Amino acid sequence: MDIKDKVAAAIATLKPVCGEAAINGIMAAGFEDLLATNGLDVGIHAPGGLYINAMKTGFYSGNPAELVVTDREVAVLAILTVQGADANLALHIFIALVSGMSVQHVLNVILLAGMYSGANLLSHAMKVATKTFAAIIKAAACPVTGPGDVFKVIAAEFPDTPFDAAKALAKKP
Repeated sequence: MDIKDKVAAAIATLKPVCGEAAINGIMAAGFEDLLATNGLDVGIHAPGGLYINAMKTGFYSGNPAELVVTDREVAVLAILTVQGADANLALHIFIALVSGMSVQHVLNVILLAGMYSGANLLSHAMKVATKTFAAIIKAAACPVTGPGDVFKVIAAEFPDTPFDAAKALAKKP
């Protein structure tokens, strides 16, 4: 079984507990924590709160612009590839796969975006994909109750010690 088959099998295992509503909720919670950590108002009428609520209620699944979820993920994967992203690209690789994109489709998007942005970004994004695929396979072998469990396994592949220290300092009374 090659890597694409292993990832596809892992996604098939994870998909029942990683549906759109669960992904909307975990993404919203992550942004709420990040914005609140930086002292931004996350109340429902504040700009940050409006963004968080949009995520909770379907920004990542259904939207009035009729943008098909896989088309949205193609755009996001391409953007994150050309930005040299790490953890965000990894999370969106997972979201793209759970949303119905094939492993080959994800790799093709990264390849095309990387070819237009330079070999260094292409190789970086492919390394992110490799680490993400390994994390997805690892997560599928564990008891998973939702996308948060998978996100933790993926995030562990991309530690950000300076951010974690800064966040802990910011949250101290």
